[in-house]
Parts: sequence; C-alpha cells; structure tokens
Amino acid sequence: MQVTETTPNDSSIATPLLRMPDFFIVGAAKCGTTTLYKYLCRHPDVFMSTPKEMSFFSKDEVYARGFQWYADLFANAKPTQICGEASTTYSRWPTYTKTVERLAAAQPAAKLVYLLRNPVDRLYSFYAHRMRADVTASFEEFLEQTPEAIDSGRYMTQIQQYLEVFPAEQLLVLFTSDLRDAPQSVLKNVGEFLGLSEFDYLSAGPIRANEGGGKYYASTALTRTINSLKRTPAMKPLLERMPASLKKSGYEWLANGPVGRRLRRRHQSNMSRLTPELRRQIEDIFRDEIEQLEEFTGRNLAEWKGEVARQ
Repeated sequence: MQVTETTPNDSSIATPLLRMPDFFIVGAAKCGTTTLYKYLCRHPDVFMSTPKEMSFFSKDEVYARGFQWYADLFANAKPTQICGEASTTYSRWPTYTKTVERLAAAQPAAKLVYLLRNPVDRLYSFYAHRMRADVTASFEEFLEQTPEAIDSGRYMTQIQQYLEVFPAEQLLVLFTSDLRDAPQSVLKNVGEFLGLSEFDYLSAGPIRANEGGGKYYASTALTRTINSLKRTPAMKPLLERMPASLKKSGYEWLANGPVGRRLRRRHQSNMSRLTPELRRQIEDIFRDEIEQLEEFTGRNLAEWKGEVARQ
C-alpha cells in the first residue's frame, strides 16, 4: 500500500507499505461509537487503533506527526486482519475543515461508518460530557460558546462532505437506537459492509459504553481525585503497592457509595435542564437537516422532530 504524506512544509513524500486503516467510524460524538468500537475489537479479523480516537486527519497538531507515526499504531495487526479507527472529530465540519480531504487523499477506498442519534438528545449528552468536570456554563451558554456541538448534529451536512469525494457505497449510516435494541442485527450489517466473516459479537455479553448519566460523571470526578492522590508524596507509594483487585474494589465502593451519590447529586444540580421549550427550539434548528436525512435514508424520523410526542 502507498500513501502520500503531506508534511508541515507542504512537501509530498511517497511513503510505501504503510499499514493504514481500511475503515473509519467517523462519528457522531455521543452516538455509541465507543460501543461499536468495542464490539468490533472482539472480532478476530479486526484490528482497532488504541486509543480509540486518534483524530489524525482532523487535528492539525496530530496530523503534523506524520503518516509513519500514524501507521505505527497498526503495525501489530496481522496480515489477515483489517484495520479500523474511530474518531468523532471526523464529523465536525467546519470546525475541522481538512478532515475529509486528508482522509480521501490517504485512503480513497476506505469504508466509512457513521452512527446517528436523535440530535437533541445527542447535543444534551455532548453538553453533559463537556461539563462533567466542573460546570462552567448553562446549556444556552454552552451552545453559544461551542458551535461544533450543534454542527455535529447537522448530519446531512456532515454526510455531504464525504459524498463529495467518496462513493455512496463506501458509506454506511447506522442509528444508535438500532445498535441498542438489535445489536446483533446491526453488527451483522456492519460485518457484511466490511467484508468480515460471521461472528457472534454478543457471546461475551452486551456492551453499552459511556452510559450511566450522573454515575459516569461521578466516576470521572473520582478518577481525577484518585490521580491527584497518586501524585501526593504520602499516598503515592501506598497506592503503588496496593493490589489491583483491592484498588478496583475501593474504586467501585467510592463510585457506588455515599461519595459517588454526592458527586452525582452535585453534577445533576449544576447541570442545566433540557426543558420542553428548549427541546422544541433545538428541534427547529435541526428540522431541515432531519428532513433531508429522512429522504437520504428512507427512514421516518418524526420523533426526532418532536412530531410523535406532540400528536
């Protein structure tokens, strides 16, 4: 395989035989991409990058590391495996304007998987994710300060960026609700799209990553607290000697006990509520995009426009 590497000084270097991804999960954020990533990691014929989100083609500072650095992430893949990567920043145009151009230049035959969720619910979940450490903005303020949050939910706008340079048959659009309710069927569809052998993805149990609402954000806060303790001179040697099983038990006790409950209550009380009025306003923002998506996918998305709830 050969790719053309664009270096920071805009010179081009033909770099042969670099192992690159054969497919990309391109987003959107808070739509179940981590769940899909973890399911695909189970398939013996798939090699996924670690960590999950490299953002190589979207973020300039990562892209500047070069194709050799990127290809090294897939160097341990077996010859019989296909390689994949999952970065939600790949569907955040125009925040990252060069993503599609770079990706298409490097891997024009790549297959693309795009997961979609009710854009209002996705947007609020994105807000909760960004605010998980310390709530510093109301939901309305967050929308004003973070245009990419709304842009990420303009699904047809994101799809159109890819269809300008990729054939439609290289794009698979999925819905988060289907992955949740009928995972084996969706995963079979993904496997056929990627040319994988049949596989029982659920044999080791279902996966629902990054769920849990307040519990998830409380766990994030606990992780930060524990990491701070690790850097404390008095606690560092004690924690280093502690068995992993004991650390895990202690962490779970903190997350599920009074400390975790207190963190969840604090997080929920500080978060802005998604009121029915605000939901309707956001539904109106996405209405045209949703109607275009209905035409593109042939799927009735009346619920996303609030029409089902109001009948």
